Amino acid sequence: MIKKTLVTIIIFLTPLNALSNNLPERNITFTINESIKVKADASRLNFQVSTLAKNNKEALATNNKKSNLIRGVLKNEKIASKDIDSGNLFTYIEYDYSVPNVSKIKGYRATQSFTIIIREIESSGILVDKIVASAGDNVTITGITPFLVNEKSELKKLRKLASISAIEVANEYAENFDVKLEKLFSVTENSSQMPTYPIYRNEVASVNDSSTKFDFADIDLSISITVSYIIK
Repeated sequence: MIKKTLVTIIIFLTPLNALSNNLPERNITFTINESIKVKADASRLNFQVSTLAKNNKEALATNNKKSNLIRGVLKNEKIASKDIDSGNLFTYIEYDYSVPNVSKIKGYRATQSFTIIIREIESSGILVDKIVASAGDNVTITGITPFLVNEKSELKKLRKLASISAIEVANEYAENFDVKLEKLFSVTENSSQMPTYPIYRNEVASVNDSSTKFDFADIDLSISITVSYIIK
């Protein structure tokens, strides 16, 4: 775990702040930013299934068959229905612009977009291979992102770090400005995950190994708390 701390300090000693958020006119307000690197426990896979055909009906029907093949793969791989989103479906006429100033209808294209959550992150590459094998050239992988599903315990650690830092900072500034902390007035929290981009690789474990694998770097989990103390 790598810890980073950033402190933003705003000192209010005039009645101006009291007009905005009911803070007493004498207060110290500052923001503590803490972040740690954690190992992702899931990935979010995005892909599209697309078919070009001579008419709209044929394009949609063929594309539906390909999409349903993929749904079968997802079911066999125990991807829960709650982790599958395929609500984006559209059809349109596709034109050929290869000849300057001339547009010619190539056909009708149907495309359905999928976003799935892979809760066993180690199987991400295997699942990609099975999806591509089931739908062939009709599927396009558009991205994969690691993230943290079970962030509760890590956020608990961050809150503790931020709280300790906040108390230290408050006391230091009270001493530096020769004021006394009367009491804590408010704490506001924001948290976020900053995913890293995975590295795609075809790792050659043997001469015939062409399976898809991903190297997922640790992600940045951060928390920001804004703290206000009444001073006297």
